[in-house]
Amino acid sequence: MEINESTIKETCKCSFDFECLKNEYNFCLRSNVENLIINSILFVKCMKNDCLYKLNYGNGAVCNCPVRKEIHIKYEK
Repeated sequence: MEINESTIKETCKCSFDFECLKNEYNFCLRSNVENLIINSILFVKCMKNDCLYKLNYGNGAVCNCPVRKEIHIKYEK
């Protein structure tokens, strides 16, 4: 999986050492994306509470991770 270097540099708060790029069975890659709005707001079904890019929003969650967004846009559409 190839991710732009600028996206990786932008993801400065990753507390998981970019595990999603090393392991295709990573939790983030397996979590369901419910919706992507304007290529910037990624609604996900995510139970991982210790990610600094996850924000609870109502009954759901929003993922603001630049790497996760690029993965979804490039590979999961």
